[in-house]
Amino acid sequence: MKKITAPKVVKTRKARTLSEEEIKKYLAELQLHRLYAAFVLDLCSALGRGELIGTQWPDLNFETGVLAVQRQILRIQNMDEPGIPDNN
Repeated sequence: MKKITAPKVVKTRKARTLSEEEIKKYLAELQLHRLYAAFVLDLCSALGRGELIGTQWPDLNFETGVLAVQRQILRIQNMDEPGIPDNN
């Protein structure tokens, strides 16, 4: 009979919510950064990393204020590949 090895336990860091003052400082420092809009979207949404990176300007409807998540970027063997988000 083969021995079964239990999977390794992966330790994760607990997320911490930024205070209003920390958010103001963060955004003030990044105000001139070329990806400022992405930093704001990251703070204001529950998008995953791949969904955030895959977001394009046409995905945002400024009239309705709706962002359509239509793609995500996946890292596969050290290469970034476009993918379809899993809506489940």
